[in-house]
Amino acid sequence: ELGATVALGTEWYQPLGDDRSRFTSAYADHELRKIEWFDAGGDPLALFHRRTTRIGADLGWHLGRAGNWGDVRVGAIAARRRSLIDYDNQRVGRGTLRDVGWREYAWRLAWVSDQLDHANFPGQGHRYQIEWQRGHYRARGTATDFIRWEASLNEVFRDGPHVWNLYGRLSRSTALPPGAADE
Repeated sequence: ELGATVALGTEWYQPLGDDRSRFTSAYADHELRKIEWFDAGGDPLALFHRRTTRIGADLGWHLGRAGNWGDVRVGAIAARRRSLIDYDNQRVGRGTLRDVGWREYAWRLAWVSDQLDHANFPGQGHRYQIEWQRGHYRARGTATDFIRWEASLNEVFRDGPHVWNLYGRLSRSTALPPGAADE
């Protein structure tokens, strides 16, 4: 569905050194995402919106000649997140879901290789990303430690007039905040 996620973000990027092979960056973004839950039969259980505001800072290095193998980043990230229930259609325990907010703080290590010719509607290239985070979140007055990782692959092929886009994502977390069951 088009328009299910709305986001706005910015990044300040500063190359370092004479060869510019290192850099610092600071970034901020805000996202509003619509999330629907369904039961095994396909009936809707709940609809909610999650608001996420993140800020972060990284120190990074380009890999390969001219950064053609991507870059590695080490940094810190903080997020404030809130899940707001639009409707709760559960037959048992109706109305048991409620709005919940939480904050996350983490150290992160990430690798990205992006060779797509266009970011939104690519015609050829690839984008590979791996990210590892270690931190904690605080929800309802309780702090919980987590380790999470995510890997994604986007490979785009052109075959005459046709464009094939292959996408995959794997992720794992040792703990999830109450409002992030979809992650």
